[in-house]
Amino acid sequence: MKGLFRSAKGLVSLPLIGLVIFTLFIIACGDDEAAAPAATTAPVAAPAATAAPAATTAPAATTAPAATTAPAATKAPAAATAAPKATATPKPRPTATPKPVVKVPVQARLTVTTAPTSQGGFAVPGHGAAEGTTPHYDGLVNRHHKTNQTYPGMAKSWAVETNGKNWTFELRDDIYYNKAGKPTNVQFKAADIALTYGFPLGIDNKWASSIGYWTSVYHGPEYWETPDDFTFKFNLPKVNLDLIALSDRGIVSQQWWDEQGGVEGYSDDPIGTGPWTHLEWDSTTHMLVEKVENHFRQTPFFDEYQVILVTEGATQIAMLIAGESDISPVDAANFQVVRDAGMVIRKASLPATQVVGDIGYYRENSYVDPETGKHPGKVQCSPCAGYDPNDPLRVADARLALSHAVDRNALNTAFFNGDGFPLIEYFPPWQAAWKDEWAPYPGPQGKTGGEGGWPYDYNVDKAKAYLASAGFPNGFEMTIYCLSQRVGNLCDVAEAVQGYYADIGVTAKIVDMKVWGEFQSKIARCRCETSWMLMSAPSLDPPCQAPTWQMYWEGGNGWREFPEASVFLKKCQTVTNNEERVEATLAFGQAYWEQSMSTPFMWNYTYAGFNPAIVQDYSVNMTRQGPRLYHEYTEPVYK
Repeated sequence: MKGLFRSAKGLVSLPLIGLVIFTLFIIACGDDEAAAPAATTAPVAAPAATAAPAATTAPAATTAPAATTAPAATKAPAAATAAPKATATPKPRPTATPKPVVKVPVQARLTVTTAPTSQGGFAVPGHGAAEGTTPHYDGLVNRHHKTNQTYPGMAKSWAVETNGKNWTFELRDDIYYNKAGKPTNVQFKAADIALTYGFPLGIDNKWASSIGYWTSVYHGPEYWETPDDFTFKFNLPKVNLDLIALSDRGIVSQQWWDEQGGVEGYSDDPIGTGPWTHLEWDSTTHMLVEKVENHFRQTPFFDEYQVILVTEGATQIAMLIAGESDISPVDAANFQVVRDAGMVIRKASLPATQVVGDIGYYRENSYVDPETGKHPGKVQCSPCAGYDPNDPLRVADARLALSHAVDRNALNTAFFNGDGFPLIEYFPPWQAAWKDEWAPYPGPQGKTGGEGGWPYDYNVDKAKAYLASAGFPNGFEMTIYCLSQRVGNLCDVAEAVQGYYADIGVTAKIVDMKVWGEFQSKIARCRCETSWMLMSAPSLDPPCQAPTWQMYWEGGNGWREFPEASVFLKKCQTVTNNEERVEATLAFGQAYWEQSMSTPFMWNYTYAGFNPAIVQDYSVNMTRQGPRLYHEYTEPVYK
């Protein structure tokens, strides 16, 4: 089956290849071998035989009748034969318990190639380029490496009061920070949480980004409490029922931070509670770590794990084939090349990212809290340079025109191996807050609604009609920003979308910002551009949290400041009843779909190629990070 998509350079035809996901759960168990019994003591010798009794005298004869001669006395029996001497039972020789067979990997170090996520920063969570290259750290909660479900980590339990604001985390008291593959004497304590969760708020961190968003989540030290070393409390001023979903950030030691003199010293000699410890780290080239023995969560199988940061996808694949790496990202266009070289390709266990065109929508002025007079974000503008009341993308019909101009089935076949799943951003159909009416057009398998329908059909005439209704019958000009190093083929998708937009009279310029940090600093934070779309891959956070990242005006850093988003987020911060919360989400979803607040394309999977001579298997929830996650679970091939 062939799929076609239109790009600015013409028609491209690519095959549709289907894959099946296999999830294998292996549980190993066994009993200890019983100890050998002690040797039995030798039996005591039998006692000597008792002597025979003496002969008895015959009775005297009686007078009548005539006496019979008395029988001769019977000779006493011979003495009993002496008992044989007891022979001691030989002591059994204990059989030595066989030593367990130590499985030795064919290769001690696992090497992975992947694209850098940003430039600069430190090997400390929240400080620039640490994302995805610092497996030294663990969080209060962990996420299952296949299902993404949260489970206890450094926090052994947690609870939230009925007001939805007061959270209590009970912490483990047996966790120590690791260095050189072994525990140190630096113990994990509640003070470490206060340090770590201050970083995204800009406390002790010049690299902090999206300060307004994280402030709306954690609020700040004045709302935190540490009753003792192993209890931490968030006493939030607003309802947050999703705090657990945002409690997996890697924890940094306050004691070590102080001893090393802050972030630079800590980055030079980092310690964490994760399953790996630091050997080498450079934000632009590579990371090398060694395993922690007997880690409380998962002891790695490989002795060492290395990430080599490589920008170009072709170079990543060439290194895999040449044996310079063991695992690499692979896109659908290169599947056959990788397979022909004897490598294996695996799909992520869950959809990794949402591919979507996020559309800028600024308010005239950035938000200032009317009670405090403070601006919660990092940059304040009044009026914002990017605000334009005549911006075409502020008009819902203009956005709907863009959504109906694109053939999603063709994009799916061309770029996502046909595995893409229909998307309405932030509203996955497997959640409670979903309406089948939002997806009325047959999707990749001919299904509609939550089973796999598209939210908008490919209809050029309809798209042109929406443009005319918006007041732009001859189209308009806009910019599409793409992040090529966040999801490898985003800029290729952007080029195809550019071609579709040209068919309805919209002229789109493509700019590759490569990484999120560059886009954020040059475009989003300065709020200086108008009529743009970001080809991006947002997170899988819950509905009340995901829109906050980019759409919450009151958060101080929004660049998609739709009024409906503010109404919805206020509901999220006040409602504690789940039914009301679902109703609020449905209302926001309805407005989102009717106005096309973004141009949604599809959920997509990421793929990894690996060398089967080195790695047994690798299929985890890669997210947008690609194959750099969860390698403590990656099992090697053994000698």
